[in-house]
Amino acid sequence: SLLSKMKALETVSPGYDDTHPIWREYVTAFPPGSSQPLTNMIETPIEEWSWEKFFPTLHEKPLHIDFGSGTGKYLIKLDEKESGWNYMGIEIRQTALASANKKLANYWGELVRSDVKTPEEIIQQRNIHFFLGNTISCMNPMIKSLPKGIVKRVTILMPDPVFKKRNRKRNMLNEKFVASISSLLDKGGKLLFRTDVPNTNDNFEELMQAFSEHYEPCNTKEIELEPFYTTNSHRIDYAKHQTIYELAFTRK
Repeated sequence: SLLSKMKALETVSPGYDDTHPIWREYVTAFPPGSSQPLTNMIETPIEEWSWEKFFPTLHEKPLHIDFGSGTGKYLIKLDEKESGWNYMGIEIRQTALASANKKLANYWGELVRSDVKTPEEIIQQRNIHFFLGNTISCMNPMIKSLPKGIVKRVTILMPDPVFKKRNRKRNMLNEKFVASISSLLDKGGKLLFRTDVPNTNDNFEELMQAFSEHYEPCNTKEIELEPFYTTNSHRIDYAKHQTIYELAFTRK
């Protein structure tokens, strides 16, 4: 069973291991009557995964994937406004994942305290999950294992800029990554990109032009994420009157 595979680890190298087909992810359990997270590490071969264990309503709701989900505030805030979706966050930093799981448990706890849901309903209907993973290396396993047509929305918000040439090979914003998104995203699905770095915006716009046969630009308001939740970095940029660049696309 899933619980029997839980294994607490002090250290772990994040992401998908091509040598040993393991994708390591933190799982937050919601214990009835408590808002404290039980965070353990699961090591499960991708081929043995059942996505329904993470998203019981996988086939009933569209899936939104946020690459580089950070501390999870964005997806949790989205769920407050759009509970009719499943939300998957993928983040490579363990500290950010731990923070996301804590926020998620507190969010669930508040739903219980407010009598919006019972603990049993949250467990049976949970629709948010944060995975520890390397965005680049986890794409192929996701393409192979996620049901076709389930991904309706993808967001890439404020990715870390890559300024030094020697670090560009680690940049996830490349042709292989966009091609993988094209394989995941259903026709008519939306892709939203956001950054406060002009060069990053220009590079991604140029990258998307190479995939014009798969995508067409669209107005960001068509993605229906308004009022768009802003991260801490967004608020700081707005306060400094810095420009936030947005690009939105529809999958053909």
